Amino acid sequence: MDIAHARTFLAIAETGSFLAAAARLNITQSTVSARIRSLELEVGQSLFDRGRAGARLTSAGRRFLAYASNITRLWEQARQELALPQNARGAVAVAGQVSLWDRMLPAFLAWMQDSAPDIAVRIEVGSAHEVMHRLAQGLVGIGILYAPQTRPGFTVEHLFDDELVLARAGVGEAGPGNPGYVFVDWGPDFLAAHGEAWPEAAAPSVAVELGALGLQCVLDRGGSGYFPRRILEPLIAAGRIAVEETAPSFRRAAWIVRGTDSNDEVIGTALDGLRAVARAQAR
Repeated sequence: MDIAHARTFLAIAETGSFLAAAARLNITQSTVSARIRSLELEVGQSLFDRGRAGARLTSAGRRFLAYASNITRLWEQARQELALPQNARGAVAVAGQVSLWDRMLPAFLAWMQDSAPDIAVRIEVGSAHEVMHRLAQGLVGIGILYAPQTRPGFTVEHLFDDELVLARAGVGEAGPGNPGYVFVDWGPDFLAAHGEAWPEAAAPSVAVELGALGLQCVLDRGGSGYFPRRILEPLIAAGRIAVEETAPSFRRAAWIVRGTDSNDEVIGTALDGLRAVARAQAR
């Protein structure tokens, strides 16, 4: 399908008129009509009801609306991402779970700028599901996440292990069942291990999915929660938080996921950078 047809369809849907859509797109009304006729032939459905009051979407047109929006959005994204900056020899897109980028992201970007300044880098963050979806759609070349889904066509490589430790800010008892405890959902494996370690603990009154949000809550209001030790190190050094070293701790592996056929030089350089940063932070 011609992307211009999708843009024309959206313009009519937004303005309610072939004439207004022509003015918005700076084309003639006959061109608008021709594009819609061609589009309707392609999809095999009438997309608009035409009348004196303008153009209204048919039931098929309403269903097609979301597809047309996604088509134009993805096209614009692809066009922008494929347009390399001047003097760049390539580009790489890396997506990761939000909690895995803490501290690692600045170090990775610094490594790329120092070691491969001629490679353009785009960073995305999201949930594990969102990262895997972007990988499957080919929108990113590398994913960093906990507990990746095993899928055909993808290669999984261990990157580093996170140690989740019980940290406390302020006064009072730390751990599940105590006031101010914030439960962070680090995934099903953590949930099972947490339940085994704290079998008598009552259900938490505060639970979050985002580790950074849970940590900020503990820092702002006092309390405790489980967080990766590597994230806590600057806060420990500044005296803002303390680790309960006698409390149970848990390990979670972080993984690199990429397409089996994504072996070009640019991807390889980004992988080298991620590995180097992981080794440096593991010391």
